[in-house]
Amino acid sequence: MAGALDTGEALRLLEVVRGDRLEALYGVAISLGLRQSEAFGLRWRDLDLDKGLLSVRHQLRVVDGVPTFVEPKSRRSRRTLTVPAPLLAMLRRHRTRQKEERLQAGPR
Repeated sequence: MAGALDTGEALRLLEVVRGDRLEALYGVAISLGLRQSEAFGLRWRDLDLDKGLLSVRHQLRVVDGVPTFVEPKSRRSRRTLTVPAPLLAMLRRHRTRQKEERLQAGPR
């Protein structure tokens, strides 16, 4: 198993992914220390941009070959985290970009 990134490595990674479509995913995982399944399980309803809070309520797991939202295994894994201001700004930019992409894609 790979070790955790040190601060310098984390900052370098965030520099490399700046502007990438998945920048916010990396930012959330690194800034909040989320497991991959927790980061993949986040939805916009889990984030309160005004209060700066993110609730970890689901994980994305593959069940019988199908990606599925499931509750975390333990109560301790279900938690609410304070989102640092730079990450909030990143998430706001991502939300705006996502809305623009949805408009460009048109109706389903």
